[in-house]
Amino acid sequence: MLIKKFSISIILLYFLSYIAIHSQVNEIRAIWIATNHRLDWPPPTFNIEVQKEALKEIFDSVKSKNLNTIYFQVRSNGTVLFKSSFEPFSLYIDGKGGMPYDPLQFAIEEAHKRGLEIHAWINTVQVFAGSELNVINNPNHIIQKKPEWIVEDIKNNSKSYWLNPGLLEVREYLSNLIKELVENYDVDGVHLDYIRYPGKNFNDDSTFKLYGKNLSRDEWRRKNITDLISLINKKIKAVKPNIQLGATPIGIYKNHKGMNGWEGFYEVYQDTKDWLKKGIIDYITPQIYWSFDDKYQFDILAKDWVENSYGKKVIIGIGAFKDAVKNEIERMIEYSRKIGADGVAFFRYSSIKDYKFLAFNDNVSLTKLESNKNNQIKNKAENNYTQENNKFEDITLAENFSSFNNQFLKPTLIKKSNNYSEIIIYSESDDEIIVKGETERNNDETLLKTKIKQGKNVIELKINIEDYKTIFLIFQKTNKLMRLKL
Repeated sequence: MLIKKFSISIILLYFLSYIAIHSQVNEIRAIWIATNHRLDWPPPTFNIEVQKEALKEIFDSVKSKNLNTIYFQVRSNGTVLFKSSFEPFSLYIDGKGGMPYDPLQFAIEEAHKRGLEIHAWINTVQVFAGSELNVINNPNHIIQKKPEWIVEDIKNNSKSYWLNPGLLEVREYLSNLIKELVENYDVDGVHLDYIRYPGKNFNDDSTFKLYGKNLSRDEWRRKNITDLISLINKKIKAVKPNIQLGATPIGIYKNHKGMNGWEGFYEVYQDTKDWLKKGIIDYITPQIYWSFDDKYQFDILAKDWVENSYGKKVIIGIGAFKDAVKNEIERMIEYSRKIGADGVAFFRYSSIKDYKFLAFNDNVSLTKLESNKNNQIKNKAENNYTQENNKFEDITLAENFSSFNNQFLKPTLIKKSNNYSEIIIYSESDDEIIVKGETERNNDETLLKTKIKQGKNVIELKINIEDYKTIFLIFQKTNKLMRLKL
């Protein structure tokens, strides 16, 4: 090999430790478990042991399907399934609102035993819908305690009741309720549902006159929802900095050409792009509950969410309760992977109870618990490698790559300018890789997702590599993780 000083290209060659990881790195496979109206759990009995066994069976099923994340509904219709100083306990457990056991604590313990991540799913702004009037007749229900906070909404002759997000007291109330939950329970995340207005026809005239200032009503309403999320984020991160905060908005942010669906931005005041851009949520799970052939096309909507993630996680919500969607689940999973989504979530458990996922024929555990274990192994391997190999910092200078052959499988980085570099990889097979960069502040950034072919590949990085201390190459099919220390 010809070696020259200060050749046209400066090549930094580092051999990295190879760590076996799963083919779908960081893929989130989530399931909603609905408790409102006993949709998935608890069963229609007040027998505690039957309830517990039923939940254990659900979690066993989730694990057997190689899913890894549970959105467990703990607040609906203004009642909760955990100890709260703010709201009454659900009637579904003993029929009286007593608390013979703690369902959320039990769920956390059982989920973590199985290596599953569990997020507390909260119906946030809506506080009642349906026919179970005994729920709102409770004098401790928020409708009874704070009627001045409540706005009634009527659609298709059905009533629902919502808190008024324009009131600072309401935003404080909800954020404090969720903060208390995070203080008392080892949940891996908080999952916000109904984080919106019911629609345009919402009676908040007096509140708008008081607080609207120089904003239009639409702008003000969007700001109220954004401020609520920001407050929740601030309070729970003060308690547990690493807890994940997610939201599940309706599936259409704004209509694309040819669509005329219900829009989150205009109809229910969810400025989701602003949430992502401001970083007040860690992930988003849009409810894209349509098929590929629907007039609200799954692929167009899913791609739009991924392309506008602002570096946050996007988990594609799939409406498995619809036959047309259920028939396309495998295709949807593959498409979500293709566009670089961080995972998928299925609504809801009963809809996939008897479904066998072909795309999940492997056992990937990507929960916080499993990740912590993997990181400990990874850190140990990296520390040992650094101590044992003093040649790690060698720099190789070469004129070109003509002398390299297909046996040279170590990644090679060429810095061609301050804002442009190339990675040369010789691969033994076709693969898909994710390129990530770790900054000096230990922030993890996804730089590129691309496919590579067998043989020589040139990957372009339009970045200043000096902004990063480490570049990671994650091979999704051949179970390899490479690291280039800069």
